[in-house]
Amino acid sequence: SSRYSRRDFTQHQLLTLLLFKEYLGAHYRDFVQLVEIMGIIQEQLQLNEIPHYSTLCKFSKRVPSTVLNRLFRKACSFMLEWKNITSVVAIDSSGFTPDSSSTYYSVRTGKTRHDYLKTTISVDSDHISLLAFHITKSRCHDSQIAPIVLRTSHRVKKSRFYVMDKGYDSERIHKLIHVDLKSQSMIPIRDWHASYVSGKYRQIMATSFDTKTYGQRNMAETVFSILKRLFGETIFSRSYRQQVKEIKLKCIIFSIDRFLKNQRVFNVF
Repeated sequence: SSRYSRRDFTQHQLLTLLLFKEYLGAHYRDFVQLVEIMGIIQEQLQLNEIPHYSTLCKFSKRVPSTVLNRLFRKACSFMLEWKNITSVVAIDSSGFTPDSSSTYYSVRTGKTRHDYLKTTISVDSDHISLLAFHITKSRCHDSQIAPIVLRTSHRVKKSRFYVMDKGYDSERIHKLIHVDLKSQSMIPIRDWHASYVSGKYRQIMATSFDTKTYGQRNMAETVFSILKRLFGETIFSRSYRQQVKEIKLKCIIFSIDRFLKNQRVFNVF
């Protein structure tokens, strides 16, 4: 990307290698050694030489986060070739833990361990595919993050129902889903030990709650389980900016992996 670059590698080659490294869950040095013995990878990527591990590391720091966002949307568009409307979208959040000092080390040294990064995702329950995500290191309440994820998810694929747990129960979220997204919410009403339910849309929810539809919420937990089992729940970057990129890479390779596994089902070649 620099005018002074020797042009040894293209941006596409480096980005593909970065995604492949995340897919394998390897460190930079170990990954470069693996590529050296993978002749088919060198052939497919048309690599005349193997990049040094520092080349990939510097590229990871240099690549804009917006490029990863566009790549994620492109990966989502593969699934959209099947249909652009789904029946149920599940939204939930979980945490990815930075690779910092152990609890034992923290107690002995008195140093505080790094906190987790909260990641909220929306999932197409029909195909168990990602539609949107939001990452933050602050402990924001779910109801503050939900509107961002809902609008982003709706732009990717419309849904008839949005299912979430009790933490997302608020009149603002119910109204957003009904009025702005022209859809229906399926969120359990929180019991405040009151004799009535406040809010117009919360009252509608209290009388029309469907347990069967709400059961699709576990699809979001399934996606988190797959993400963490296949690609790891630990992030190794030190800066917050790089940690966010690392989680985005996990979401991208998850979407590509899901598409390839369902390629014949969606009849896309």
